[in-house]
Amino acid sequence: MVNNCQPNLLGRIFDEGPARRWVICEFFYSGVDEQLFLGDNEFVQLIHEAFPNLKTTLMNKMEWRVIRRLLGKPRRCSPIFFHEERQILEQRRRKVRAIYDGSFTSTANCDLSDLPPNLPAPLVVGMKVYARLRAPKDGIYGGTIDALVSGGGGYRIVFDKEDMIPPAFVPDYEVMYDGSLELLSLSYFLQQNSARLPVTVNSIRTVPLHTKLKKSTDVNHEKVGNFPVRMLVILVKVAKLLEIKKKLVKTLTELNNEAEKESILTDVYTPVFQERYARTVVDLETVNRQVNIYLNGIQEYNTQLLPHLSEVSISARPEALRRMCTSHANQIVKHCNQGLNVTNTQALRLITALTSLLLQIRSLGQQKMTPVDLTALNDSINEIHQMVSSSESYNLFYTG
Repeated sequence: MVNNCQPNLLGRIFDEGPARRWVICEFFYSGVDEQLFLGDNEFVQLIHEAFPNLKTTLMNKMEWRVIRRLLGKPRRCSPIFFHEERQILEQRRRKVRAIYDGSFTSTANCDLSDLPPNLPAPLVVGMKVYARLRAPKDGIYGGTIDALVSGGGGYRIVFDKEDMIPPAFVPDYEVMYDGSLELLSLSYFLQQNSARLPVTVNSIRTVPLHTKLKKSTDVNHEKVGNFPVRMLVILVKVAKLLEIKKKLVKTLTELNNEAEKESILTDVYTPVFQERYARTVVDLETVNRQVNIYLNGIQEYNTQLLPHLSEVSISARPEALRRMCTSHANQIVKHCNQGLNVTNTQALRLITALTSLLLQIRSLGQQKMTPVDLTALNDSINEIHQMVSSSESYNLFYTG
């Protein structure tokens, strides 16, 4: 009878707010916060300095009361202090997320001195977890990770009690794994993040920015075989990146085929397959970003590579001049019409054509004319004559 009453008594106790809050604060640690809270901190260092012979952290209330009395009254428990502590905690959480998603590598110039030496393995899709919810009912509920939030910071949880609690997105600091996660060293995560990058991309990231700028300025004007050295370097890097991209696209195609085969049998994919697929997509995105950067750099040398494309041939010069004058005429008429507010489309077309003709004559007068230029000018005049000859345009010259 007594044994049967104890679970009921514990259940009633934990239903109360203070008891439930104490259990959460004492035992509920997410994967992101576990080592941040349970690792060494300033308070632990203070205890070790004040009581070097204290070798345990398990004390009863009387023993802990003695320790607190010997430490004295805390003088830092103010709202400002707790606000600063929360900001520091959020900064450390962001660093842990960056390590998990691969933003920090072993060669990255980042300060990780405030992080613990070991971190738990990141949670993946399919793991059993406990999530802290505040709505529709406050409490801790068991479920399974269904998806990862893009950019990190949370998970989509499908709860065991689906009839009571619908699937929800839960922040990562309120999700605890159902079991014990393997602790891995911080250097292991950084090395793995570096190894996941393609070789060329990794080497590009490891070069400091000031070194790149210095090298680019040194070789910007040097030439090899009448080609700029910087352009040749960019072309080589683009060629290597394209080879890497071919391999990644091939791998992604194979993974898609494998996913189609698996979808016939089941809708659940293994965590290993999901990790491979996600890593391939991230690597492909990184390569595409680098290729775009280098292609923009090659654009500077278009006129040097293909100078004949930047020069207009004699036969095509009249047509190019007409297009340029028409474009300028449209801009001039549009600017002047802002104050006049002419709405007649035929009138605007005629004014634009006459303005274009004047610009064409001015341009031809500044250079040596050819018979082809005169023919193009005559064609422009004939087009205007046809516009004026129409009944609608003819009436524009008469007020009534």
